[in-house]
Amino acid sequence: MPPGSGAPRGGIARSGPAGAPRSGRIAAALGPVRRALADARAALGADETGGQRARTVIVACSGGPDSAALLGLVELLVRPLALRIVVGHVDHGLRAASADEAELVRATAIARGHDVRTTRLVLTPGPGIPARARDARRAALRAQATEVGAALVLLGHTATDQAETMLLHLCRGAGLAGLSAMAPCEPFDRADPMKLSASPRRHGMQPGAWVRPLLHLHRDETRELAVRFGIPFVDDPTNLDPAHPRTAIREHVLPILRGINPRVEAHLGELARHARDAEQVIVDLARDRAPALFEDHDDDALAVATIRTAPAAVRTHVLRRFCLRAGVSPDALRGRTIAAIDAAVCEGDGPHRWHLHPHRTLWLEEGRLRIAHAGPVSDAVGPTADPSVATDDLPAGVPASPAHDGSHPSAEPSSPTDPAKSAAALAKASRSNH
Repeated sequence: MPPGSGAPRGGIARSGPAGAPRSGRIAAALGPVRRALADARAALGADETGGQRARTVIVACSGGPDSAALLGLVELLVRPLALRIVVGHVDHGLRAASADEAELVRATAIARGHDVRTTRLVLTPGPGIPARARDARRAALRAQATEVGAALVLLGHTATDQAETMLLHLCRGAGLAGLSAMAPCEPFDRADPMKLSASPRRHGMQPGAWVRPLLHLHRDETRELAVRFGIPFVDDPTNLDPAHPRTAIREHVLPILRGINPRVEAHLGELARHARDAEQVIVDLARDRAPALFEDHDDDALAVATIRTAPAAVRTHVLRRFCLRAGVSPDALRGRTIAAIDAAVCEGDGPHRWHLHPHRTLWLEEGRLRIAHAGPVSDAVGPTADPSVATDDLPAGVPASPAHDGSHPSAEPSSPTDPAKSAAALAKASRSNH
């Protein structure tokens, strides 16, 4: 089988002996992987414990070509970086062939001299399955990392995945955080906007990070590398399921964009880095305005005077973070909802009130924002003065949440509207309720 040909979709590719000879392509791919691992270990290695734990890494292997290429590249760094590899696999149990794929990963890891951990999930097919599977998979990989004492979990996301993710976020109305797509390295809990206040140690979890060392490689390149390394892999047929929006982007949109510019994935990756840098500036400015929101203790009130004179992007970041820390669903913090709250904050000290999913009431009164748990008011998400807010676009600056895969009725976008007019109407209606 020639390099790069892999196997027919849904089949298994096996090619070449283990420990395939080094090539120029392998050497070119290896440098960025080494830098990504070194940077991630340095970030965690401030103390002796962190440095020791960063030597053990979980290489998350789905059985596909991307994770196979990742395993082969990381194997070449075992001696230079004094690494210990543990192969981690999560079987979602959603396809009849998944058990065979799990066995393939286990047998491959053992044959190549690695410890291996496998976890089988029990998931119910239905709405939101991609997001539910992702969350369950991440929880399983974190548990594996805790079990083996690993601080880093390596994921096989590629430049192609990055481009798909960014385009999905664009279609759904994301802001800078959505444009940032997937970070090369991110702490375990920062990947989930619902856990902005969580401390891994406080919840009995060791701190650690997800690392994506392959964001510089296209999917065709990882497939070729997997074949060169002689690591068997399978193609997941669900990647071709037309029911998933990502499939439409993968099979139809990206090929058109490559026809315009063959380097479109690289350029989208550069845009993601620029967006991430800009978002970090906003985060730093927001921390200066409301430092308590970035600390590891709960704060049930926010003095709006601290943010009223800040740039709009900083204000809305603080407002969103305040709500997320209090348990508000990201799905409740859509663009118009945040714009309405921001308009009320800039206008005065209240009183205003918003009902937010799930069962939270946000109050603006006497210049302070507070959030309290409330009983079910209605199925609407957003301020009671304007239920249509529930069907706005995705929150600007917040990555897609599980609800955005269709598991919540409000995930469907509505007709475009003018956020400024919506905010003004909402503030007027809210004043009339008081």
